[in-house]
Amino acid sequence: MKTIGLIGRTGWGLMQLYYKIINETANKKLGEFQCSQRIPYSVNFEDIYACNMNEDSEGVHQIMQKGAETIAKAAVDFIALCANSIHFTYKRLSQDIDLIFVLITGVTGNAIKKKGLKKI
Repeated sequence: MKTIGLIGRTGWGLMQLYYKIINETANKKLGEFQCSQRIPYSVNFEDIYACNMNEDSEGVHQIMQKGAETIAKAAVDFIALCANSIHFTYKRLSQDIDLIFVLITGVTGNAIKKKGLKKI
């Protein structure tokens, strides 16, 4: 089983939802007692918000870089960026860290298109 690194910015409530979805999927596809191997890194949203208010995209990148480097040291197989608001850091992170990155923005966008939604 692969080990997932999760970087989130939104707090424990959404991370809890990610855990639930990931583990329910593992149960369904792999067997009742299977669960995911994952290592979370939660980012303090106040820090991201402060950077955004100051139009400091480099500050946001540095925060996310620290999270990705920390998770990479834990020998994860890939990293999921679990927040729409930090997706713009993906390109640089993927250049700096030799791991596969998964973005929820792509999955979210595909789900929106599949449902034919014009507004969300």
